Amino acid sequence: MPAWPKKFPGKLGTSSAAGDTGGNIELMCDTAEPLIPFYVAGVVVLYGINAGANAMMASDEYKNDPRNPNPAKPESPSAGH
Repeated sequence: MPAWPKKFPGKLGTSSAAGDTGGNIELMCDTAEPLIPFYVAGVVVLYGINAGANAMMASDEYKNDPRNPNPAKPESPSAGH
């Protein structure tokens, strides 16, 4: 077995041209492209957690909890005037 593992061809960490001086942006885009599904999955998970937390804060069980950042609106005494 060789001391260094075989490197498989792929987009992660490869540069476009050896003599290219302005390829820094291309290198960043080429590095980020294979990771797009992981970015999308992270956004979907965070959206789901946020939606669940908002649903729990709006539930009847936690509406009157003093720790709730969106407390139930008390009826104002001046509503009858």
